[in-house]
Amino acid sequence: MRLGSGDEIRSIENAMYAAGLAENELMERAGRQTCDWIVKHFSKKQFKKILIVAGPGNNGGDALVVAKNLSSRLRSDFSAGLELKCFSNQLNGLSIENLEKFLGEKLSDTDLIVDGLFGIGQNRPLSGNNLEIVKKINESSAKVISLDCPSGLNVDTGIAFGLAVKANWTLSFGLLKPGFYLQNGPESCGKIIRLDIGFLPELIRALAKSYFLFGKSWARRVLPVRQDT
Repeated sequence: MRLGSGDEIRSIENAMYAAGLAENELMERAGRQTCDWIVKHFSKKQFKKILIVAGPGNNGGDALVVAKNLSSRLRSDFSAGLELKCFSNQLNGLSIENLEKFLGEKLSDTDLIVDGLFGIGQNRPLSGNNLEIVKKINESSAKVISLDCPSGLNVDTGIAFGLAVKANWTLSFGLLKPGFYLQNGPESCGKIIRLDIGFLPELIRALAKSYFLFGKSWARRVLPVRQDT
């Protein structure tokens, strides 16, 4: 299976926009696909509250599209009384002490958290409010879905930037990433799901060529049979 590093994913996205894809269309696709996946897997459950955490970059944009799509489907796809909340980490002047109280209220009775804090562009340790948000997510009893990758995880190396979200599911857009399977990746990602957002196959073949994942079936085909001694 072909994987995509952070740089390779960005190259594919840029090539698709250069070829005429409308700006932000991939973000819209990612949000719609995520919404469809959530509805398919959770619409029958008696949830009280879904909390969507949106960061400042493209991953936060994905999260806001998820919120937009979910809000329009609450009445038709979920039980009455489900509450959808969206929290952005762009809160000016909010101290860590106030943030702890704020998040404590937001996480009260939350059944599902959608982690859209940081995506594949994260390249430095979390600190301040962002670190506190990840701590609170991991301390919560809610189920967690990470968008594209768990916040705080390096998608190339699998090393956590000090701390990373521990997700139950990671919904990876377009291609799976090598960091999912290395270092802290497995413990952070939970179950990994690839969502097809329309990456062109020819671009994938041309631009994502550094990392491959080989499973048991491949190993059985190419490795010699071990002779018992």
